[in-house]
Amino acid sequence: MGSIGSNRYYYESSTIFSNSRHSYNKSNNSYNVVFGRGELDLRNVKVEKNQRIQVNSVFGSYIIKIDDSIPIKIISNVAFGNIRTPDDNDNAFGKYTYRSSGLNEDAPFILIDANVVFGDLKVIKD
Repeated sequence: MGSIGSNRYYYESSTIFSNSRHSYNKSNNSYNVVFGRGELDLRNVKVEKNQRIQVNSVFGSYIIKIDDSIPIKIISNVAFGNIRTPDDNDNAFGKYTYRSSGLNEDAPFILIDANVVFGDLKVIKD
């Protein structure tokens, strides 16, 4: 657990030199893979308020599973890696924003900041 400012806390899950699978947890807003493989399942999320999640893949591989009806916005940044989204965007360098079909930015949604450096991240629609 780390702190942001003086009174706010964030929780993170890090995978280093191994594999991990995670289901959505409201109190965990950071998922990291370094020289490993990670999976985050967001298919059964109930969105009651805006939620921000950070996913980082450095020299690793990450898969995010989503249900397209759940309101999700993914802002991806990649350098010397690969991010593939359900709309068949395959980004190897730079920034790209994916919006699920269920997204209405005037209602609560999940914002995912996805960062990849020398790795890959795949967003799979189930």
